[in-house]
Amino acid sequence: FERARRLFEEALALADRRGAAECMMGLGLVFSEWGQYDTARQRFEEALAVFQSLGDRQNESECLREIGLTHWRQGAYDSAHRAFAASLDICRAIGDRQGEAQSLNNLGMAHTARGDQQETRRCWEASVALYRSLGLDKQAGGGLHNLGILYAGLGNYAAAQRGLEESLAIDLATGAKSEEAISMGWLGKLHLLRGEYDDARRRLEAAIALDREIGGTQETLWHFAWLGAVVYETGDLAGAKAHFQEAIRLAGEQNAAMGVFQACCLIAVHLALGDGAAALEAVRQNRTYAEMKGDASDMGAWHSMAG
Repeated sequence: FERARRLFEEALALADRRGAAECMMGLGLVFSEWGQYDTARQRFEEALAVFQSLGDRQNESECLREIGLTHWRQGAYDSAHRAFAASLDICRAIGDRQGEAQSLNNLGMAHTARGDQQETRRCWEASVALYRSLGLDKQAGGGLHNLGILYAGLGNYAAAQRGLEESLAIDLATGAKSEEAISMGWLGKLHLLRGEYDDARRRLEAAIALDREIGGTQETLWHFAWLGAVVYETGDLAGAKAHFQEAIRLAGEQNAAMGVFQACCLIAVHLALGDGAAALEAVRQNRTYAEMKGDASDMGAWHSMAG
């Protein structure tokens, strides 16, 4: 990305207005990858102004989508919603159906973050239908995966399974190993929610095997946590403990805050095994972490659990 940044900046000094705007877009993407969202948004907005002055509506809509993503990643969901909606309006006006599908998908993300699940469902279903009509199976698979998770959250397990199975079939057909592992893991979680522990275990073990083959995904720690919950429910406390510990280890590598759920599960296992001292030590470790973060809510919860 550093080399890309240098090349974009060198080209920027030589480019005409359109070329300069395209370089600004490229720089915005680089800064987004680095997590420097304010700087990225500034570059996208500079490019947006040029594209608007040139009457280039397609690039205008792309800039708006990227601006929306910077807001979304920073938790400014209302601002993200406005940018995605503006992009969608332009795509519909100029007949850009692929851009329309992308904007609908992004708009659904904003609705999810704002807690409006019905609007999320409407946007994602429309996005999947558009991608399918354009023959863009991989993108449709991503949308079906998101819909499956959404349906599971709404308690519609039959629709969730259909969406996730369709997404998995597309992942297998396109050779998308990372997406395959994630879809497989969520199917395992769905079986867990339904109390189908044998199927849950089969799916989650397959997901973990894929994770190991490809070097892991952002969902790997949850695959171990969910598998821990499965074997806990079937009475294998030692196995549950091992899986929760692995989930916590991975959480620590990625972001320790993600380990709270797994930590609670591990504490439950210690208690079920009759090892109160180990349970109390796990609580104290998490209380210490909450104190380091200065998170009053978490500190209160861990103090209460210690009591």
